[in-house]
Amino acid sequence: MIALVCNTSAELNFHDALITLGCRESGIDIIASFDQVYWLTRVETPAAVMTAFKQAEAD
Repeated sequence: MIALVCNTSAELNFHDALITLGCRESGIDIIASFDQVYWLTRVETPAAVMTAFKQAEAD
């Protein structure tokens, strides 16, 4: 977790890193967040949520 905080130049704080690592371990691919993590699809609006879920279902 500390490595993730350091690798993002502290853009992710401890709690953000904990959430993103929890998503990775739980198989969660989509997150509503202000933070950008390369293994998560970030959604910011309701329309983006719907688009992300449709893309995930197609994959």
